[in-house]
Amino acid sequence: MPWYYAAADAMIVTSVREGGPSSVKEALACGIPVVSVAVGDTELFRETPSGMVCAEASPESLAGSLRDTLERHRGKERRSLLPPGLTIGEAAQAVTAVYREVISDARRGASHT
Repeated sequence: MPWYYAAADAMIVTSVREGGPSSVKEALACGIPVVSVAVGDTELFRETPSGMVCAEASPESLAGSLRDTLERHRGKERRSLLPPGLTIGEAAQAVTAVYREVISDARRGASHT
């Protein structure tokens, strides 16, 4: 997928229903700004400079947001646009912390039997 993202200037999400579109996170990780309707966890990106969530899902609103996003990113070097907390390192640390907690709880439970 990185080759496809590298060929794009932006991603636009117009889904009516989504949970957490992985493609949005992939695009952001590849330095592609995202314009989206308010769906799923795209709300996480409302306040980031990596794109924007449109106030309304109209063609006019999406077009204006896309135009603004492309202008803001024109000529900038591509690097990850993931907001804090969603980078691969931070995600790995969060998962590791969960496993450590479960193992610790299991050990405490085993010592009480």
